[in-house]
Amino acid sequence: MAITSTSTFILELLTFVACTAIVIFRFTSHITHYRLTTSSRHSVLQIYRARSRAGLASDALLLLAWLFETAGACLIGYKSVLQIMNEKNGAVVLDERLMLRADQVETALKMGTSVLYTYMNALWIAKAALIAMIFEIRPYLPLRLRLLLYTATGFTACAWTIIHLIGVLTCVPFSRQWTLSADFCTPLKVSTMATVAVLSIINDTLIFAIPLCLLSTLPLPPSSSKPLSYALTIFLLVTSAALNITRAAVASHYTLQLPDAAAFFANFNDLLTAFSIDSLGKIEIASSIQLIFIFVTCCIPQIRLRYFVGDNPSDREVWSSFGDREGEAGDRRSKGGEILGLLPKAVGELVILRTVEVRVEREEGLERGSLETVEEGKGGIVLSRTKSREGLGEW
Repeated sequence: MAITSTSTFILELLTFVACTAIVIFRFTSHITHYRLTTSSRHSVLQIYRARSRAGLASDALLLLAWLFETAGACLIGYKSVLQIMNEKNGAVVLDERLMLRADQVETALKMGTSVLYTYMNALWIAKAALIAMIFEIRPYLPLRLRLLLYTATGFTACAWTIIHLIGVLTCVPFSRQWTLSADFCTPLKVSTMATVAVLSIINDTLIFAIPLCLLSTLPLPPSSSKPLSYALTIFLLVTSAALNITRAAVASHYTLQLPDAAAFFANFNDLLTAFSIDSLGKIEIASSIQLIFIFVTCCIPQIRLRYFVGDNPSDREVWSSFGDREGEAGDRRSKGGEILGLLPKAVGELVILRTVEVRVEREEGLERGSLETVEEGKGGIVLSRTKSREGLGEW
């Protein structure tokens, strides 16, 4: 079925609405989760001040990804409006496949270049938001998983840089991307599509390997939903890889038709086909599905908290991204981590750091004593002990 400018406009509108709804859901879930866990009615600003730095970084990155997605949707929407108006007004267009006047083609190509970069930035910044969620539990991870986390972070930054360098250096000067002449150039090539897909798949594998390794190494009780969590994590990884391959295949199918500079005028018809409404529309469908998927993936812990976990604060505490809260006498449990929402509750209970203050001695006749702070890690393993002497009053 051929894609029209109207259907392209509707697609971008739906993508924008979906991504916006996902971001709003995530931010409102933080407020709901905090109030259910602490039974407090603090203001939104106070609630976000209690967020961990990694949690705030994840929120900021996801919001930035949404801004890039919104910018891309606006550009595609504007081009679609131009095409719809030309069609309704019966304007003299360069070609019906483009539905653009000759004086609008350069503007459309500029917008197309901008959309390519907004899409790439939205996708990779959303991946960075997912990595930031994992940094909440970094102090409690084994050394090899911390190294894996650092590798995933470094690879994400390097891949993002490589993709942008390819886009910038493929066409020099940059203006060749919207100059309809024998010097015309575009970074939309099969090699580029394949490189982006491979980098994205490797990056996703590094990210999802961390929760998979946690599931494999921790001694979980038989009652935990370990198989289901395995299935969910592997499903996310496989689906992400399939979407990357699909988008690369769809884009490559049409970029194969792009002429090289030497045969530009002889193959001008191929250029029009490659940049037609139908061709770009199918690439945009694949890109939209991929963006919605990564946005949803960043919100799976919040979805689980909202719909699959009861209102009991102790059940929600494990997947918290907020500061320390008082437990029973002398007991303080530190924040867990939202990324643990992908895994069984038992994983969070083993990984989360627990700090217990214990009075260990008494000096008769004196209002002094000692406190011993014990940090427990996985399965009650003592990580450190710190003693302090202070006035405690009569016991």
